Amino acid sequence: MGTVHSLYDLFYQKNTIFQSHDLLLKNYGGLIEKFDVPVGHFMFQFGILFTYYHERAHLIQTSPLLANWFSEQSGNGPHNTFSIERHILEMDADIDAAQHICFHLIEYWKKLNTEDRTEDNIQKILSIGVASIFSYFLLYYKQGIKIYYRQHTHPHPLIRLSYIVNCLSQVAKINLPLSFQLDQNAMSQNGIVIADLFYKEVFHSSRVGNALAQSTSEGRNIQEYVNELLQLAGAFPNLVMKR
Repeated sequence: MGTVHSLYDLFYQKNTIFQSHDLLLKNYGGLIEKFDVPVGHFMFQFGILFTYYHERAHLIQTSPLLANWFSEQSGNGPHNTFSIERHILEMDADIDAAQHICFHLIEYWKKLNTEDRTEDNIQKILSIGVASIFSYFLLYYKQGIKIYYRQHTHPHPLIRLSYIVNCLSQVAKINLPLSFQLDQNAMSQNGIVIADLFYKEVFHSSRVGNALAQSTSEGRNIQEYVNELLQLAGAFPNLVMKR
């Protein structure tokens, strides 16, 4: 319940970035005027929906780890010991949540008038969804954190963002008009930019920091680590992707 209240306060009540920043007004103003809720409420909804589907996936996994400790807190603590199994479980839950979230985002796009159901608008809606999820991940960090791989209980937010954006892109491709060509890199980069403005506005913090630069410079290493997790996932029959 605390998560619901916190996200409502942060993403909706304190979130005015789409009204106060010229860049967002220019790029998203025409779209958000057509929303049936304020864009801050939109971000709140998708933060909550992602949380729900992610935690639901952990219950489906019924991992032995569930009986002992399964907090979403990613920071340092007594239960913060790295295990490759935990990273795989988190990736599995993230991907399952991402595919469900994608259908919500597409349904929101389908609410628009026919003339507004454009490739550009679904790209923007997906980017706002990415920003909501990435902003949610960063709530567990007090400051920007340099990318890591085999450390901590959760994969680094940029690694999580990588396979989540890939999932969103693939699911959207199957469920949108064949003529649509979504830009996966732009979806990720725009999501990071929105999250950066969000943290500067709400927390007066540069928590996102150089995430955009890291996502570029570490792109190959990120992909290699994701591929490693996907390959190792074959040994875990309790994953949602196996059900």
